[in-house]
Amino acid sequence: MGTMSDWTGSVRRFVAESLVELKKVNWLRPREAAVSTVVVIVLIAVFASYISLVDWGLAEMVKAALRIFGGRS
Repeated sequence: MGTMSDWTGSVRRFVAESLVELKKVNWLRPREAAVSTVVVIVLIAVFASYISLVDWGLAEMVKAALRIFGGRS
């Protein structure tokens, strides 16, 4: 088992390497982040509407099939 100094040295090395990597990140500008957020929200709304419409349509088809073939409605 390692000693406490081995563990703290590993943590310090990890933090130092993480900071070096974070400096390499190409961060979005606030406007780009806001526009991207709006795009994501709009796409989620579009897909949710589509899935809801398909779900409603399939439910109506099942109800119609049950009426035609004598099932419960």
